[in-house]
Amino acid sequence: MANIDVTELMTDPDFLSAITLIRRTAAVGSDGENTITDSASVTVRMVVQPGAGDMLERLPESVRNKEFISIWYKNQIINGAATAGNYADVLVWGGKRYIVEHVEPFGNWGRGYWAGVAGLEPVSDD
Repeated sequence: MANIDVTELMTDPDFLSAITLIRRTAAVGSDGENTITDSASVTVRMVVQPGAGDMLERLPESVRNKEFISIWYKNQIINGAATAGNYADVLVWGGKRYIVEHVEPFGNWGRGYWAGVAGLEPVSDD
């Protein structure tokens, strides 16, 4: 781990983007199906960078490229595995919705920071 605390840079507006952070919850309905509900939406500021490029997904019905972004945030980001009942956070950036897929504590930038990767939300047929 690095010995330099760059917390001051992480609060500099030149490094931050305005993001809509949508917290979601999941519950099993009376019909036995999982229902995902947006429980909170707030505008936050975090560092956003393009991911490591598009990733090719080979699905039974087709092949598609999936776009990713890398994120760093002063508070926890949820990828769905954090606590029971929570579902992965959604980030709205650049007019697109990204689902948080991977998170980890990132103490290199100071206490309380989290790093993550979010993938472009698939378009629903509904």
